[in-house]
Amino acid sequence: MNATAPVLASLRDPAEVLAALPYLLGFHPRDSLVVAAIQPGAPPTLGLVLRADLPPPGGEHALVEQLRAPLLARGGCAVLVAVIGGPGRPPQPPPAVVGLLRAALADRGVTVVHALWARSTAPGAPWACLDRPEHAGLLPDATGSPIAAATAVAGLVTYADRAELHRLVAPDDDAALQRRAELLDAAVEAAELDRSPAAVRRNVRLVRDAVLAAGDGRLPTGDHELVRLAVALCDQLVRGCSIGLCLGETAAAAERLWLALVRATPPPEVAEPAALAALSAYLRGDGALAGMALDRALQAWPGHNLASLVDQVVRAAIPPDVLRQVVVDAHRDAELDLADEAEAG
Repeated sequence: MNATAPVLASLRDPAEVLAALPYLLGFHPRDSLVVAAIQPGAPPTLGLVLRADLPPPGGEHALVEQLRAPLLARGGCAVLVAVIGGPGRPPQPPPAVVGLLRAALADRGVTVVHALWARSTAPGAPWACLDRPEHAGLLPDATGSPIAAATAVAGLVTYADRAELHRLVAPDDDAALQRRAELLDAAVEAAELDRSPAAVRRNVRLVRDAVLAAGDGRLPTGDHELVRLAVALCDQLVRGCSIGLCLGETAAAAERLWLALVRATPPPEVAEPAALAALSAYLRGDGALAGMALDRALQAWPGHNLASLVDQVVRAAIPPDVLRQVVVDAHRDAELDLADEAEAG
């Protein structure tokens, strides 16, 4: 399941909402169930947006339970449900998952105000209302819409599909990863012998310098440079001191570095940059990329502490502003711990 951070997008008519979904999700969904919470107001707006693959027969109940919890946690009173893809025309009757979700939400006082279908989210694609299929048409071109402009201003990219987005976190070839894994084994062992405050400060500077270089378009490429950064981030205090780079002027460069390290680092150490990449993506509202980075992190290192924490945040759809303060506090605490260790040493 992919979850976007809460957004504000005007809810005017169903076709406009369907056309705007790629900008809310970060990619054009295919064969997907998309559910959006509707925030009351004049006019009403879209809040949390969730996406999942259309379930196979028998998988509907599990998906409904997965979607139900974050929707109810947002405290809204209405949702919009959209089936994207599937058959070449509006499915009649509507897919079972739509009815099950409607019943599960109604039980808690939440109404499905629109149940929609579209062949795709491309301009000109046919769409229809699942409850009243005579309400149908073709999707408008949303590239000039306010939501498209807002996502561009926020620095968000809308990808052609989920596969294109996934390439941002796809691992390098096996030979390169194996070569670095052998170097990492030796480097991690050497790092265990020197965990002094001076070594931590050197590694904090190493990570910060790499972020600044990424801001200038220079990403690490050599095996030894990549391994040094991977080892540095394995130190919890270094990671804590580096977490503040996910905010402010360094945020974009930090995310570029984390993603480069996600592609270049073998498991289990890839969990460190992947957790940071997930954090960076979610802080700027890209729940889809955050989810993909979390998948890499938790597959490589089940139970990884930062990855598990960010995973809980994403699943609960906690607003980025709340998470931002947590990051500020964690960074401050790590800096204080490093100062205390230096004084004690």
